[in-house]
Amino acid sequence: MSTVGLDIQDVLPLDGQFRFSGYAGEIIDRFSERRLLNADSWETIYNEAADAFDARVDDQLVPGQGLWQGEFWGKQVLSAIAAINYYNDEALRQRLRNAIPAFLEKQDENGYLGTYTDSTLVCGNVWNIWCRKYTLWGLVELWKMFQDADVLKAAKGFLDHLIGEVGPNATDIIRTGNFYGLPSTSILLPVLELYKATGLDSYKEFAYYIVDQWSQHPEGLPDILHQALTDRPVHTWFEHPEEWAKGYEFISCVEGLLELYRIDGNETYLKAVTNIHQQLLNWEQSFIGSISYVRPSCYCCSKNIIA
Repeated sequence: MSTVGLDIQDVLPLDGQFRFSGYAGEIIDRFSERRLLNADSWETIYNEAADAFDARVDDQLVPGQGLWQGEFWGKQVLSAIAAINYYNDEALRQRLRNAIPAFLEKQDENGYLGTYTDSTLVCGNVWNIWCRKYTLWGLVELWKMFQDADVLKAAKGFLDHLIGEVGPNATDIIRTGNFYGLPSTSILLPVLELYKATGLDSYKEFAYYIVDQWSQHPEGLPDILHQALTDRPVHTWFEHPEEWAKGYEFISCVEGLLELYRIDGNETYLKAVTNIHQQLLNWEQSFIGSISYVRPSCYCCSKNIIA
């Protein structure tokens, strides 16, 4: 396993040594108390997210499509871990630890752990791989916090199964889901986190495959790496940005590319990320400081949204 770049540390780690103050601090504290630190709220929210893995109806509620209930368990776990580290909250830590065995029981013998009945439904207006991104990410972060061998085993089985369905010898990941593969390929970051936890080269190779896939879509989108190296404003990359722009998933992909730089030290990846960051600062901020994109309609529900 290469260690190049692994010594690049975060500037502001959540280690319990600082607190946000002012308005931002108030918002963080209020959100954390109402959704994470309060035991009753935690139980309600966590159980709803976990129960979706028993129901597995994301591909049944809308015929021919697939929803995104599967993303919320991972997001709840990630939020809980951040809160545990930020507040040094031992009670939340114990609640999270106690929830692990029951969740792992939801995993199939072949490694699949998801909210779609048909795990192979990955193409079209579906969010299957996007949801599995958060499940994998949640599992890896649980492993990092608790060093539970069963969690690491589950994460490896999960990713091995996914690579068998979406990968170099299966369905190309860039052809899955919405927005020209942006949601699906944002799984890059948790894939790399599992690589760091295991040292298995197959996971790093899958990460390189994902980055290469950005330039392999038949429509030429989203081509993140190559476009970023041109140092052009993001909104000028393509003629009709409203047909592909999705800031949330886009930034998730960029975060994964930065993590790949931290692992192998390839300066090309760092240059691409640095260019994107500067171009977003220069050209893409809205009046409220966000980089959201107002789209006339949503692929998912045909309603006006801020993507």
